[in-house]
Amino acid sequence: MGESSPEGVSSFGRSGMRTALSALVTDYGGVLDDHGTEQPGARAPLLVRLGELRERGVATALLSNGNSVPPEVADAGVLDVMVLSAEVGTSKPDPAIYHLTAEFLGVSPRNCVFVDDVARNVSAAVRTGMVGVLHRDVASTLDELAVLFE
Repeated sequence: MGESSPEGVSSFGRSGMRTALSALVTDYGGVLDDHGTEQPGARAPLLVRLGELRERGVATALLSNGNSVPPEVADAGVLDVMVLSAEVGTSKPDPAIYHLTAEFLGVSPRNCVFVDDVARNVSAAVRTGMVGVLHRDVASTLDELAVLFE
């Protein structure tokens, strides 16, 4: 029934056909900088998970309305693409920025999971065809990503 990735990851798109999930797009502020219950100084759990997924072949991107990325994220080796609104001339929740990020990753928005802590940004991503995850806390976001990518 439909496509699936080598890991068997898939979701149902708008047409009801299965669509392989092959990319993870995440915000920085409120998401990747959320350490949850980890000790200060430890690598943020969602940053660790990004690296694990990237090692499995999932394309990874940071999409931020900020104008810079902290070195501990930029130099972590877990991101394929970093899209900053100040550099591309548009910002969330404009649909163009989600399409642009998917294009930079070389995938369709339908193949992307988008994580943000702002509901209107997640809703906008879903309207472009992405699977949306509203980040409320580290544990629930990690659980959602496990379901989507495993």
